Amino acid sequence: MIHPTYDTMKLLMSRASDKLSHDDLMELASLADTAADEALHLSGVITNVACLVAGDAGPETKSKVGSFQDHNTVFLLLCHLATSLDTIAGMTEVSVEARDMLTRRHRATN
Repeated sequence: MIHPTYDTMKLLMSRASDKLSHDDLMELASLADTAADEALHLSGVITNVACLVAGDAGPETKSKVGSFQDHNTVFLLLCHLATSLDTIAGMTEVSVEARDMLTRRHRATN
């Protein structure tokens, strides 16, 4: 799996979709709101990290300080950011699928 969280969420949704109740689908449909909140939080984190790195690299700074000065720490940070985005994408995908299923079920009963 290239995107383990996203791929896992899609797989589980595809396997469970026929068995989910209306309430289950409503709960899953609300994941888009949570995903948006997570994306905004992640945006803030990235901005703060960028400010830290910029502050460390200022003209008055002669030596490297801070947490993101070597390739290992930058690699770990970027991997964590990628995982966070993978999770947000999975939450959004599940939410969209749940909303589509609710719409299809509603149309089928009317």
